[in-house]
Amino acid sequence: MAKVNTNSNVLTRGLKYKNSKNKQKKNAKPVEEVTFDKSQRLEYLTGFHKRKLERQKNAQNFLKEQARLLKIEERRKLKFEREETVQKQLKEMKEKMKEIGDYKDSSDEEPIYTGEDEEWKGFSKPEEATVEALQSSDSELDYKPILKKQTVYEDNTEVRTESIETNDNFEFLAKINRVDIKKNDDILNKSIKRASDYANFMGMGSKDDVKLIAKKPYAEQASKNSKKKKFRYLTKNERKDNQYKAYKNKHRK
Repeated sequence: MAKVNTNSNVLTRGLKYKNSKNKQKKNAKPVEEVTFDKSQRLEYLTGFHKRKLERQKNAQNFLKEQARLLKIEERRKLKFEREETVQKQLKEMKEKMKEIGDYKDSSDEEPIYTGEDEEWKGFSKPEEATVEALQSSDSELDYKPILKKQTVYEDNTEVRTESIETNDNFEFLAKINRVDIKKNDDILNKSIKRASDYANFMGMGSKDDVKLIAKKPYAEQASKNSKKKKFRYLTKNERKDNQYKAYKNKHRK
């Protein structure tokens, strides 16, 4: 018969629980002594940050390991899919070849060598007819030899030379192009001297054979016509004008 909970039993249930706990406490043996390990206590009180970093590191390592395992699983699946596609393509190709009639199974093929093992006696000598045929075919072939031939072509050619006259407006053209013709003879002499020195160094000539052939008509004429300008400093207004012109030239549209 099931026990019926009356109102008095329900209301006094908390008191009964309290009395049972008190009885357990009274019957329990008292603790003789409580001891603490100072080193462990100090490590616990001062190791909160250290334990936090350790938990973070363990979490990162766990995530890395999971990512590595996931990559391995993906590669395995990809490899399996590729093998399936290859097998499927091979199967389709074999079926098509069977339909055409060009496919032969490996089991249907005849063995390559069925005779007994024989002793090898070297290569057989070629017959005379075959050698003669090869020689005749080589002679008939049209091929280019490895060695090159040097061919010389002889032809009568005529060369006409025309004299080049100097331009009368040479100084004017040099002035327009901002070329200083005073130094042209010096540059020509220096280049000739450099060429003669190089020829002497290579053993192809001597200093007596190579002479400076530059003439100085233009330099002398230019030195006569030109006069030395006296140096002077610019005035304040001239400097301002030059600066204004430079500014306008820089910022022009």
